[in-house]
Amino acid sequence: MNTKWNKDVEKRILRKSRFTLTFRIVRILIVAVFLYAVYVSALDVYANTSKSLKKAHFYNELAIEWMHPNVRSDMPQADWQVDLLWSGKAAFPLYKKVGLHTVPVGEAEVTKPVWPLLGSQSVELEGNRDYAEIEFQFYYPEHPMTQEPLGHEEFPETWETLERLPEGTVAELAFSLDSFMTAEELLDKLADYDLHVTWMALHAGENEKGSGIQQTSYGLTAAEEETLVGEPIGLVPAYTMEKDYMGSTLFYALEKNSLEDSQKAMLDNMSMILKESKDYQESFLGLQDLQYRYNYIKENGFIVYGAVVTGPSKELLKLQDEEGIESAQLGEVELWKWENK
Repeated sequence: MNTKWNKDVEKRILRKSRFTLTFRIVRILIVAVFLYAVYVSALDVYANTSKSLKKAHFYNELAIEWMHPNVRSDMPQADWQVDLLWSGKAAFPLYKKVGLHTVPVGEAEVTKPVWPLLGSQSVELEGNRDYAEIEFQFYYPEHPMTQEPLGHEEFPETWETLERLPEGTVAELAFSLDSFMTAEELLDKLADYDLHVTWMALHAGENEKGSGIQQTSYGLTAAEEETLVGEPIGLVPAYTMEKDYMGSTLFYALEKNSLEDSQKAMLDNMSMILKESKDYQESFLGLQDLQYRYNYIKENGFIVYGAVVTGPSKELLKLQDEEGIESAQLGEVELWKWENK
């Protein structure tokens, strides 16, 4: 009798213990799910409110458009995804202006862990045409340190292609200059042409004594003239951001009446980036020797030796006869979308 009673008690105790254990496990799981939901919500709030991420996006946009001719993003705010380790990742499309078209040419991806880690940037560009996959080259008219004249590589196929293109097309064209000039002088030079200037190759002290950017390899033209291809940052149409990163102003062309705004915006943006560490500037954004370049522009002004323009194909063809324009390279071509000046 006692044995039977003991077995029944044992069974009841085991059932109760299993129930209690199951209840505790379920309760722990519910708490874990709740905490996970709170954690994910915190990540989402961080992704949408973090000034650090918004700043990282804006600074990367600036770096990309300075270093990649006529390439920029139309997204002042990115959709950040933050993983469980609090590392933010954002991808945003990149475009070129061709005529009045906004042509997709690639994507940028930015990864930014929580401070103090720097993060990374990757840019993938794909042109609609094979030759557009190669970035434009801008040739120095003279060596910045010695003032010795330098040659230019010529691309005769550029003008041949523009001649063959039909009237109803717009295109993108890059060129170098046979002498240094100010940004204003270049706009004056192009004033009679029906086109838009989207990017200017700046000489910001590269290859001069004191610059951290020294190019020691030179090329030769077919006529055995020495050439020096620059690694410039470019003057771009003004892009400014409010302090809370919630609003922005974006211009779409470098024009005479807004040139000072674009120049001021670039210097202001450079000044803001210079408040970050040198590792942030160079390793994260890819901007080399920014302090030297900033000081040089402040002291010497905006000196240019090339540009990217866009407009009707036949209007661009007229630049073939413009004195001082060298090494013209054709980029993207699109069907007509233009408003005459």
